[in-house]
Amino acid sequence: WTYAASGGNTLNQAYRLYLLAVAGKPQTGAMNRLREDKHLSERAKNMLAAAFAVAGQRVAAVKLIESPAAGSSRKLNSYDYSYGSPYRDKALKLITLTDAGFNKKAFMILRDIAGKLSSDDWMSTQTTAMCLLAVSKYFTNNNITGSPKAEMVFGNKTIDVSTPKNFYTQDFKLKSGRPVPVKI
Repeated sequence: WTYAASGGNTLNQAYRLYLLAVAGKPQTGAMNRLREDKHLSERAKNMLAAAFAVAGQRVAAVKLIESPAAGSSRKLNSYDYSYGSPYRDKALKLITLTDAGFNKKAFMILRDIAGKLSSDDWMSTQTTAMCLLAVSKYFTNNNITGSPKAEMVFGNKTIDVSTPKNFYTQDFKLKSGRPVPVKI
């Protein structure tokens, strides 16, 4: 692999190296070489950090993710050369920090991602998938389990929605054609 001036090149290589690390065949030499590349973009840096984390090199992963990118100062549009977005990039950071065991730093990103996932904002399929993957990895790695507990207020009626299942459904019958407020 060698750098080419066309955009996304370091990101593509970082992604290849990440996939190899996930497959249990990390290419440490190529990872180190890419880490030193003067064209390394912010996104590529984050993806490469994830590769180091998956390969068990926590310190290298966190040093890389916390360092400024050496690449071009030109900011890529979210859709230049990849289906990236700021939240897809945050999801990659969450995966990296989770794999590296930096749970306090990871939790701050987790809260931000959870807020975005629970909003009514549009997210691309890839961004949504990466965010869900990152949240799932955080919960799995930290053995977070348990039954959901919540309370729902439908009009003036309060309902306990605690359940041992992963989901809860409730049917409501409206007696009038007017909207009824629901709070969870």
